[in-house]
Amino acid sequence: MPKRRWKIDRFEGGLNNVSDPRDVADNEVAYSSRFMVDKTGKLRTSAAGMTAMSSSPTGAEEVTGAGQLAVWHSDYLFNAASTITTSGSSNIAFGNSTGATAKVDIRGGTGTWNDDAVTVNGSAAVEMNFYSADGVLRSGDATTSDCHASSRPQWTGYIQRDTFDNIDSGNGPTHSDIDGNGTWVTTTTTLSPPTILLVGDTLGSHNEIDNDLDREENYQNGAGTRLNGNGFNLLKSSEYKSQGTWQSGDYKIASSFIYDNNQESLLYVPTSNNVFTISNDNIAFNGYVYVHGEDNGANAYSPRITGGRIYYKSDSTGSASTPWKLLMHINMVHDGVLTVSPDTAFVTQEASDYSEWIFTPAGGDEITEGGYIYYVHFGPLLDTYESLNGFSPGLKSISFDANGQGWVDSVVANRRVFLAAPTHTNMDGDAHKNHDRILYSEVGKFDTFPNINYLDIGIDDGESFTAVDSFADRILAFKQRTLYIINVASGSDTNWYLESQHSGYGVHGTPATVRTPLGIAFVNTSGCFVFDGSKITDLTKKLTKLGTSADLDDWVTFITNNGSSYTPSIGWSNKNQQLIVMSSVTAGGSYSGNAFIYDFNTGSWTFHLDFFTDGDTYTNFINYGTGASEDMIVGQVTSSALDLKKYVPASGSVVAELQTKDIDFGDPSILKKVYAVYMTYKSSVDQLTPLKFSLDGKASFSDFATASNVAPAGDDSGDLDAQASWDVAKFTADSVQTCQSIQFKLNPPDAGTFEINDISVEYRPLYKRVS
Repeated sequence: MPKRRWKIDRFEGGLNNVSDPRDVADNEVAYSSRFMVDKTGKLRTSAAGMTAMSSSPTGAEEVTGAGQLAVWHSDYLFNAASTITTSGSSNIAFGNSTGATAKVDIRGGTGTWNDDAVTVNGSAAVEMNFYSADGVLRSGDATTSDCHASSRPQWTGYIQRDTFDNIDSGNGPTHSDIDGNGTWVTTTTTLSPPTILLVGDTLGSHNEIDNDLDREENYQNGAGTRLNGNGFNLLKSSEYKSQGTWQSGDYKIASSFIYDNNQESLLYVPTSNNVFTISNDNIAFNGYVYVHGEDNGANAYSPRITGGRIYYKSDSTGSASTPWKLLMHINMVHDGVLTVSPDTAFVTQEASDYSEWIFTPAGGDEITEGGYIYYVHFGPLLDTYESLNGFSPGLKSISFDANGQGWVDSVVANRRVFLAAPTHTNMDGDAHKNHDRILYSEVGKFDTFPNINYLDIGIDDGESFTAVDSFADRILAFKQRTLYIINVASGSDTNWYLESQHSGYGVHGTPATVRTPLGIAFVNTSGCFVFDGSKITDLTKKLTKLGTSADLDDWVTFITNNGSSYTPSIGWSNKNQQLIVMSSVTAGGSYSGNAFIYDFNTGSWTFHLDFFTDGDTYTNFINYGTGASEDMIVGQVTSSALDLKKYVPASGSVVAELQTKDIDFGDPSILKKVYAVYMTYKSSVDQLTPLKFSLDGKASFSDFATASNVAPAGDDSGDLDAQASWDVAKFTADSVQTCQSIQFKLNPPDAGTFEINDISVEYRPLYKRVS
């Protein structure tokens, strides 16, 4: 029989270590480390690891737990000096838990880091989690047990608005630096209600507030303390008969603040000086709203407050259960009172008084940081607090309103925020970790979490929620062992439902999930999976999961080889359509830096020893940038420093290894003689005897060709010569091998780049049966 050639020119099938080496496909390999198969028809060494980026924070950096890195987008560049360019910015937030603090370092779009820009906890290092929406970053304590008593969720956003229009911005009741170009603001996420509201009635017995516009008491709380940004005062002044629809009676009032133009606080209901009187039927009335705060001081109105509302109800017996009805909407931005309008037939003030805030006039008791606006009210309005907000003002809480609160993980979906395992004030007024709860916000109100907006799933099941993500109108809520998929396609939460429950698909922590355009990918000891909106697919069917400790590419060993506190992490490279799975993000373990890479273009896995640094702490993965400049990034924390690394899948200078399938040349029943191997290759360095072989499935490898049997020859005996361009290597067997099957191992011993285009095995079939 003449000699034949068995050609291997496809490698894109990648690693298959679950099948017997003889049964893997022709385009698969039985083992590989540090080789990539992302290019069809070519095999090449992988990058040596992640590539360092140019800038990192300058202070001492540490990580508590995992999931400490986030990307958030704004129309404005983040800069500690508030030098703003409205060209858009992608920012990176890093949860820096150093020593006894938990702070957030922020990298703006120019690459400059602003260390300690946000403080989540000033007295303890805690794990942190972030979510962002509409250009605003929220940072919170993500401790899996109860949140630390000193932790408080924080709000960081850019504010640019002209508040209290027509009041001197340099001497008015709010922060003047949000006017003009605006500024970055960090404050709590709390939606605090007012704490002051007095009503004056010039026709009744309630005269704490009057129409003397420069009277100091009109800008105070009734006890000699000025409003100081804590509320409003209301004067009901003259009545106009037959001009309106108000009916006689006593009416008590309450007030709220409006945050960020659309988020309303709960009501402040004063217990005294809180009633105005209507003396006749079918009347209209006028009056003033008074405001006061210190410009840019601690006693200014919060920069997030854009207005407020005043409500009323009858003060008669039995009115306690009646709803609070809207009296007026107070707009601090540009206009004044929006829900009432003037009638110049009987109003004596100038028209501008109805739509502009008026600076407090000079006088003996001038209030230089206050102002007022004039209104006329013609009749009761139909809106109530509940009709405007969708929930009752009697709830215990609608935001994270105290220290010791936070959440484990978060996701923004369908214009709502979903929080896993929140520590939040519940319906009983208690605040503790709700391990089986998903708390969700109102639509478009990303800090408004009424304590009735929750899903309790798997109550007292011995598990707690560890991560949450979303895809295709579904919320994926992960516990340690179980995955719950919730359909939230409906705009009404009453139509949501638990679509499916999957045992064995839970995850250990937030870094173990990642959103891709193809679905949510997640990892655990059972494998790597993708939920595409309709089904869950196991991507690791070709990987062994026996837990064999000696096999580092055994999936179970890969995940658990770093101790009981294993925390695998998964990242997505949009540019390369690849998933990277890191063995463990937490410090410790001799194998925590190993990685698997899955390529969606080829549908293949490759294994990579020490792709990351064993024993170092890493953050979760993020994607930063847009289009061709988008990179998958991870943070490496070592020696109290954070180094950002990006994934660049270029061929690198590494020591790699590859084992082919066990080749039986298409007929395992007969013997063959193997004479030589031809390989089209490139190599950056000489490689000494890089080809080994094993016969008949024994997995015991020896040198196939040595000394002069390796060509083209390098500098030393047995070297394969370095070649920058494609060349053909010939490995002539030191002795002709007779076998049923043969398996090759390629393990170039020196670090360098190495590429293979094809491999051909020269053999001759024998007319002799295997005995």
